[in-house]
Amino acid sequence: MDLDAKDRALLNRLQEGLPLVKLPWEKIADDLDMPVQEVLQRAGRLKQDGMIRRVGGIFNPAKLGFSGRLYAMEVKEELFYDVAAVVNSFKGVTHNYRRRNRLNMWFTLSARTEEERAGILESIREAAGKAKIYEFPAEQMYKLKVFLNMEEQQGVGEGDYGRY
Repeated sequence: MDLDAKDRALLNRLQEGLPLVKLPWEKIADDLDMPVQEVLQRAGRLKQDGMIRRVGGIFNPAKLGFSGRLYAMEVKEELFYDVAAVVNSFKGVTHNYRRRNRLNMWFTLSARTEEERAGILESIREAAGKAKIYEFPAEQMYKLKVFLNMEEQQGVGEGDYGRY
């Protein structure tokens, strides 16, 4: 997809976050010196074309009473997309990725209680043909701030990428 200068500026502005004002899209339009309708149209097109996955808040699960963990499992190829749909159906799942190794599905899950977590994992396990789910609790939390500078030729700008 070809991005023009306005698309690139909008993508950069959206990475900064939505302004906490009554009419955030009007503030963004003002920041970019574009009509609000054009900003909304461009954002919609960029989302439809897959350049924007989602626009929304990022919350700290622990401060909201949830605990999050990383999980991995080996899913048979013929079940992979059906299992992915089950995993993605739970509101507590924020990431679900395919990997090219034995443990080919990795996902994060936040739940308020251990009972809730166990129920969700059992549903996922059932969908995966009783596959073993490996749990990787966080030992230390890192806040990563990635900024992909769409207005620079390489497409990647400065950012705090954290330590792994």
